[in-house]
Amino acid sequence: MKRDWLPLALMTTLIVVLGAYAELRQPVFLGKQNLNALLLAALPLILVSLGQACALLVGGFDISVAALMTMCVVTASFTMTPASSGFALLPGALALVAVGLATGVFNAFLIRVLRLPSIVATLGTLSVLEGASLL
Repeated sequence: MKRDWLPLALMTTLIVVLGAYAELRQPVFLGKQNLNALLLAALPLILVSLGQACALLVGGFDISVAALMTMCVVTASFTMTPASSGFALLPGALALVAVGLATGVFNAFLIRVLRLPSIVATLGTLSVLEGASLL
């Protein structure tokens, strides 16, 4: 009998035990405010891991995600100001989607049309995005 469930069960048990320990040591750990703050802080990494999971599911590997996150932060710093709120943030959000979409289309072109291995294509994209972010 295969034990494919064992790593998931161990990880789930570890998370529950760690959460219980933290709750016993600090009763506000599982409070609404703290959980909201944790989820908000983890959201960018969750989104990146979902994108990486999609790449892995199709047999590829994208190493340009960190550089893409950096480029998105740089783009957001120019398009979203601290004084902006509500619909004033929409152009900046659209710019971030455009950066991500353009990077994805570029990587897809390199991998699908030019037949480059995904690791090589995304390594090149990483270098381009790092340079653009520094510029």
